[in-house]
This record gives sequence, C-alpha cells and structure tokens, in this order.
Amino acid sequence: MTKISNGLPCHGKSAIIYGRVSTDEQTSSTQEHFCRGYLTLKGLTLDSDFYDDDVSGAVAIWDRPNGRKLRERLAEGDVKHLVVAKLDRLGRKAIDLLNTVQLLDKLGIVLHIVDFGGDSLSTQGAAGRLMFTVLAGMAEFERELIRDRISKRLAVKRDKNELCGTEPYGWTAVPTGEVINRPGKKPVIIKRLEPNPEEQKWILFMRDLRAQGFGYHSVAKRLNALGVPTKRRGEILTLRTPTGTEKRFAIGKWQPGNVSKVLNNKTTQDWLASLPAPSAA
Repeated sequence: MTKISNGLPCHGKSAIIYGRVSTDEQTSSTQEHFCRGYLTLKGLTLDSDFYDDDVSGAVAIWDRPNGRKLRERLAEGDVKHLVVAKLDRLGRKAIDLLNTVQLLDKLGIVLHIVDFGGDSLSTQGAAGRLMFTVLAGMAEFERELIRDRISKRLAVKRDKNELCGTEPYGWTAVPTGEVINRPGKKPVIIKRLEPNPEEQKWILFMRDLRAQGFGYHSVAKRLNALGVPTKRRGEILTLRTPTGTEKRFAIGKWQPGNVSKVLNNKTTQDWLASLPAPSAA
C-alpha cells in the first residue's frame, strides 16, 4: 500500500514513513499512529508512506514489493527523512540493516526509529550511527537465540514423537489427552504421530522412483495416474486472492512441490534413514 500526502511542497523537513507486517492477520495502523505522532513531535512533514503486508523481516527491505518503490522514491533526492516504528520493521539481519543505512547515508537521508526501548533513535550524527550498528548486531543475535530455542523445542517434541506444525504425509496426529493452557490464548492440544501404513507405502514408492532418476514432476504424474490421494484431498482451503480470501476444495492432485515437500520433511527423512536403502532398478 502506498499513500501520497496532501501535496505540500517538499523541503528539508519532508519525511517518508515505512512499515511492515509479517502476516495477513496483522495491520499497520499501530505503526502508522506512532510514526505520525513522531512526525508531529519533530516538526517533520509527511510526504508519503509505504507499507509491505505479509512480508517476513528476513527479506531485505529493498527486495520487498513496496520496499523497491520506497527506494525509487528516496532516490529522487527531495526527501531527507525516513521514519519507521521499530528496528525490526526494516529487517532482522545485521548485514541487511547495515546495507540499508549505508544506502540512506549515500542518499543523505536520516533514518528515525520511533520506538527504541521507550525512546527514539536517529542516524543523524556519528553517535546515532554507532548505536544503530550495535543494535543491528544485537537484533540478529536475538533472532538467532529465538531460532535456537525453537529448534531445541521442536527436537524435544520429535524425540517424544509429538506433532510439530502440520500433520505430515505418512503419519496421523492423534490427541494424547494432554492440553497446554495459555493465558489469553486458545489451549494447545498435544498430539502424537502414529504411522499411516497406506501413506507410508506411497512414500516408499516416491523414494524408489527418485532413486531410479525420476524427477519430482514425473513422480507426481505417476501418483496422479494411479489415483493416489494427497493428504488434503477434500479439505476446504482458505486461499488469499488479490481482493481478499476465498474458500476452495482441495482437488487432491499431486504437484512436483508436494512430492518434494513430502520427501524432504524432517519426520519423513528420519524415518527413511532408519530403513534399508532402496535398491537400484
């Protein structure tokens, strides 16, 4: 989404707001509120604002749809301030954040971070740029810590044969009777994975075809020709469209990506590794 201001002439106090949300269930309204309040406090004039919806912070800002448009607007040279609500709206990788500031410096643009631990921060001056560099490293460090904690939790759940994420092809998720209650959130029903012999038979079929040199596309065609159902055949799926969302029945046809996802799933790979290697045809 891109919004242009009321057409006031640009000057040294003109600013652009940038925001990002990572899922289609979030909105940018809170970020916009904070940033507009900051503009008023600092006496800056809004030129335009750019928001990327449903985009991960792991994607570099200039590689995002509206991030690219933002870069083109900044390159025009008549706006000298870029305002974001938080550091992670720009990105979560230190190298991406530093590259972003390097380009902004080259263009003569000051970056303003509105919410920085209850205070604000700008890259105007050596002290501000130094602090930003330190923060960029800390942001990535925190991100890696979170990933490590999640990885360890998933490993524990896999060791206990519990469901991690979506139910994988080849297994059926069965409730254990355990429930985790979280304040203000829906209870989490703990499920364990039990082998689905019928689906695992087809996993071996896929594995053997791949071992014989068949590509994912050819494997999918063979499965469809044999009438093998996918995991989600007959389910009602909610799909995003340019105008919103719509519900459709899953047709249950195999695609190359489905085959790849099944064979490269962590649960599947661990199971296949415990079996004898496929014999060459």
